[in-house]
Amino acid sequence: MGNSLTKEIVIANDVKATNAEIAACCLWHTSFYGFVREHSMDYFRLGEISKGIKDRWDDSIYYKARAERCYSIIRRNGGHIPTIRELAPSKKCELICQSKKNFGSIGRSKNKIKRKRLFRRQFLWFYYERMMNIAGFIVHAIPALGDERNKTNIEQLCYLFQSDQFSTETVTSYADEHSNGAKYFCELLEMEELYPKLDNIVVVLTTGEWHLKMTEDEKALCKLLVGDCKYSNILLATDYSLGRQVRLTYATFNSKYPLINEQYEKEKER
Repeated sequence: MGNSLTKEIVIANDVKATNAEIAACCLWHTSFYGFVREHSMDYFRLGEISKGIKDRWDDSIYYKARAERCYSIIRRNGGHIPTIRELAPSKKCELICQSKKNFGSIGRSKNKIKRKRLFRRQFLWFYYERMMNIAGFIVHAIPALGDERNKTNIEQLCYLFQSDQFSTETVTSYADEHSNGAKYFCELLEMEELYPKLDNIVVVLTTGEWHLKMTEDEKALCKLLVGDCKYSNILLATDYSLGRQVRLTYATFNSKYPLINEQYEKEKER
């Protein structure tokens, strides 16, 4: 029947997992069961945006609509959303350069008015993509601000909009019955880098039960997360549905406005 599509898979000698475990991992990451809830259930894009099907899949429209939805939540909680003019000059310059690079030869055949329109669309695309990511992290962190264990406020979180570099992600542990989520992440962080290393980090550490003081595993996890960062901020949150698992939502960034959790800084010094 011609060339076969069958391909031999070579497993490195230092891999300790069994064939069954490797097969399960492959199935996990190549199916919808391999995605966390935040990735597989994008309600806003699929159903909540009041746009036509075509506009719903236009990234520039989607980023703006999703950012504005987050803005309304942030404003209701007393936060301030900077306008484009209020952004740091260096960040505006970076967005302009990024837009010009992506703009490329698209507008060369257009007249001046159309070129300006296309360039502005490219600029707003990058602008709202960035603002959407930062605003989304802030919205996720807002419920933790009411927890008595945390001292951070919404004004501090909004300084993230003025960051130079920014990266965020949400990950959930999958600890077995003999361990817990915090210990699971400790072992994972000791094996590989989980996130890009920038000067500052703010983490929402969500556990399955509320306790006033962090456990030893949670303290060890925070120490690994902070690493060599100049400034760090840990927000504690509770989601009882997690059980013994832990969810990390982190943002690493470079900025002249560090978000310092004074309570956590004192605990680190002890």
